[in-house]
Amino acid sequence: MTIFTLESAIARINELMADGYESKKIRACLILEDFPAKVISDAMKECSPKASPREGFKASYFKWLGDWPRSEAEAKEYILGNGEFGDTSPSVKRNLATNLNVWRLVNRVRSEHKDNVTGAPESDGQDSNSADVEQARAALRKAKSAWAKGTPPKNKNAFHPDKVSYLGDDALTKMYTEFFQDITG
Repeated sequence: MTIFTLESAIARINELMADGYESKKIRACLILEDFPAKVISDAMKECSPKASPREGFKASYFKWLGDWPRSEAEAKEYILGNGEFGDTSPSVKRNLATNLNVWRLVNRVRSEHKDNVTGAPESDGQDSNSADVEQARAALRKAKSAWAKGTPPKNKNAFHPDKVSYLGDDALTKMYTEFFQDITG
C-alpha cells in the first residue's frame, strides 16, 4: 500500500511542472495516480506561485492616459487593442464610446488645469496650440466687454499673463498683461 503524503505530492507536482504541464493537467495526473483530493489541493497551494493581481484594462488605460497627452486616434487604437497596444477583450471593445469619454474627460481636466502644471508645455505650432490661443482671445474679449459694462471679472487671476505666456503668442500675452493691470490696478 502506497502512502501519499504532502511531500510526495509536492515532489510529483514539481516534476510535472518541470515537464511543462499546466495546473489542470497536473491535477489530473495526480488524480490518476490516486493521490487523495485533500493532499492534491494542499500540495497545489504550496507549489503555485504567488501571483500578483493582474492589472486590468481600466487600470492600465488610466495610467496610459495619465502618462502623456494622447490623441483621440491613439486612445481608440489602445481601446481596440490595435498595433503596439496589445489585444483587448470583446467587452472593452464593446464599450468603446465609454472609454473614449474617459479620454475626453482626462483631456478636459488636463486643459482646465494647465496653469497648475509646473513647466507648461512648449509651443510646437500644432493646431491644439492655435485653438488654445483662440480660446484665450475669446475669453479676453468677453471679459473686456463685461469690464466695459462695469462688471469686473469674478476671477481676476484668470487673466494673469502667466496663464497664456506658455502659448508663445507675444501679442496675446501683452493683451493679458494690459488687461490684468487694468482690473487689478
